[in-house]
Order: sequence, then C-alpha cells, then structure tokens
Amino acid sequence: RVWLTNLELNFEPSYQIQLTGKGYSSEDVAEYVEKLNSSVYFEKVILEDIEMLKIKPDLFTHTSQYFDIMLEYCEKLLKEGKAYVDDTDPELMKQQREQKIESSNRDNTYEKNYALWNEMKQGSEKGQKCCVRAKINMQSDNGCMRDPTIYRCKNEPHPRTGTKYKVYPTYDFACPVVDAI
Repeated sequence: RVWLTNLELNFEPSYQIQLTGKGYSSEDVAEYVEKLNSSVYFEKVILEDIEMLKIKPDLFTHTSQYFDIMLEYCEKLLKEGKAYVDDTDPELMKQQREQKIESSNRDNTYEKNYALWNEMKQGSEKGQKCCVRAKINMQSDNGCMRDPTIYRCKNEPHPRTGTKYKVYPTYDFACPVVDAI
C-alpha cells in the first residue's frame, strides 16, 4: 500500500520498488510521500512518477472519500473518553509531551470536548486553536504514543472537498482507518 497524503494507491503487499539497488517497501515510499505537500500539483507529479515506474494500482482512492466516516470515528472516541480536544499552545504541548506531562485538557468532560469539537468543525477562531488528541499513554518511552494529535482544524479549502470540512484527520489517524475500511 502506498499512501499519498490525500491519495491512496494499493498494490500487492509484497511489491517493492527498487531504487539505487536498495529495496524500498511501500511503507518507505509512504514515509517519504507523507512529507510532501498535499496540493493537487504534487498529486499529479506523484501519479506521473508511479506511471513512469510502470506501477499499476489495483485500487485508486482518495482519503477524503472517507472523511465522513473518520469524523464519526473521532466523535465516537470523544464520546467514549478515548480522545479529548486540546487547546494547549503547540509549543507548550510539545514540551509537555517531551516531559511526559499530561495536558490539563486530558480529563475534559464530554460536554466540554463536544463544545470545543463543534468550534473546530465550524472553523471558528477558538476552534482553530484546538486539536483532538487520542488518549494513549503519556508515560510511554515512545514519544509517538504520548496522546498524539488525530484531528486538526484547518480553515482553508481542501483540493478535493472544497470548504465542506474545517477539520482534517492527521496522517496517523487516517491511514489505519482507511486501511480497515
């Protein structure tokens, strides 16, 4: 499976791309592609590169096709207390994660989370200062497991969905959800 930010190409799982004599799995390619901007231009360039490599996808989908179901999953996590909306300043959040300190928002009530989530979905000034974080393990030695962000508020048009959404799943949230569908 090769993921291209807002774009997904599915291949035979054992397929490896050979570049400069080293085998790169689809995960390696995905990691590289994740760093690219999600603009339509980059999508076009990536598709041209895939064609040049003579790779024929079995299935071609865009992650944005699944935005509605991902919203439902996020809301379910909030309702079950497995995620929370955090309005902590990004720099402070980074420091807290590095020092294994829980956010003061980690134990928000469902009502508070839901109110902030609605602010995010509306793209309000308050909502744009928030993100949704999964409650995992702030004491983990693996920093990636310390309540990662799964949704962000981005009040700008999306290349495929326009202005329908103001919140977008992070790559780390979107990939496993789309993989499971």
